[in-house]
Amino acid sequence: NIVELLLQEKLAACPEKDWDFSQEAASLSLSYSHFRYLFKELTGHSPWNYLLECRIRKGEELLLSTTLRVNEIAGECGFEDVISLRIAFVP
Repeated sequence: NIVELLLQEKLAACPEKDWDFSQEAASLSLSYSHFRYLFKELTGHSPWNYLLECRIRKGEELLLSTTLRVNEIAGECGFEDVISLRIAFVP
């Protein structure tokens, strides 16, 4: 579905945003549970796990390409703090 693909692209482009998946589901006229099901069918991940992966990818990019401090990178990626960023990087 093109709408889910667009949302997937929006998540990847702005992982730092405070996403409300219930609101995203409502904007697509879907229940949250159906939205979650469709999103997982499309991406192989729940919306939250997909968002977390996008945040981790952005963190990796910033760590490799900028001189920002780790706490700044955490904020740029949507993590609450450095500890949350570190936990996300360690499986």
